[in-house]
Amino acid sequence: MTTWVVPPRDLGRFERKLQGQIRLRAAEELRRVRAPVLGLLREQSAGIRDQGIFQRSWRATARFLTLEVWNEAPHALFVEGTDGTHPYSRRPNRRMPPLQVIRDWLERRGADPKLAYPVARAIASRGIQARPVLRSPDVQERISVLISRAMIRARDAAVRASR
Repeated sequence: MTTWVVPPRDLGRFERKLQGQIRLRAAEELRRVRAPVLGLLREQSAGIRDQGIFQRSWRATARFLTLEVWNEAPHALFVEGTDGTHPYSRRPNRRMPPLQVIRDWLERRGADPKLAYPVARAIASRGIQARPVLRSPDVQERISVLISRAMIRARDAAVRASR
């Protein structure tokens, strides 16, 4: 049997070095995890498609120990919903959406643009259910798993680099 004793003065040096390495490696791993997170969000938003703007508008930045993810599409608020308290992105019994937007959408679908008024009236009275991508529990959990795995890799790399 062989025993190694770490002198207390060396332990402080090791801890400082390990702390710096953990921060450095964690930031690196968060930058690396951006691409898989964006890929996951694009995959999950594939069904929400008119012109593909929402799906292509996912962005993420990794700064230090923070990963920020958002959608730049002008209509992202209407797809994701305004907040997590109600299931509608457009609440019932509100104003009608702009008719020209509905006409354009109907034309892209190959439907008669004259149906714009009844469609807009139905949207105003019934509302539109939100289709959250980023806020869905499944996506939240999958992103958490990706980040957890990245932090484990960061920890292991920091320990190796601190020796």
